[in-house]
Amino acid sequence: MDDYAIIDFHIIDILTDYKLIKKPKTITKKKYLEIENVLKKIADKTNLSLAELDLYLWYLETGKILK
Repeated sequence: MDDYAIIDFHIIDILTDYKLIKKPKTITKKKYLEIENVLKKIADKTNLSLAELDLYLWYLETGKILK
């Protein structure tokens, strides 16, 4: 299944660094869905699934690819 990404601190940090979101103080359900929407737009523009985008963002932050 490729239609999901886990929104954790690496995602939030990258989106914040690129000024795509403001860093939230807490993650509410509403905020989580807003961030997920941003990720879906990026995935659509880059022709990646959310899972592929998540892996790519992880790689950008850590320099590692985990299977």
